[in-house]
Amino acid sequence: MVGAFGITWTLALHPNIEATEIFSSSTFLTSAILAGILYTATTYFGVKGLERISIPSVAVLVFVGLYAIYLNIVQAGGFSGFQSLSTA
Repeated sequence: MVGAFGITWTLALHPNIEATEIFSSSTFLTSAILAGILYTATTYFGVKGLERISIPSVAVLVFVGLYAIYLNIVQAGGFSGFQSLSTA
């Protein structure tokens, strides 16, 4: 992916460049290095951000799941009604 950024920027800034010269151009090297730094920073800080929100998210999802179970049992007419619907 980083190389794709380098090729795109090189071709955009130098449309007449030969295919054999793309990888040795300074535009390719500069944009590939900057894209690599961008991906690394995004991944590093993105993972830290996911770690910060994961615990509260899990708690909310467990609560929603338990509430959904409760609502389905109540709507089925209690646990015996829920079991009779499950066997039908």
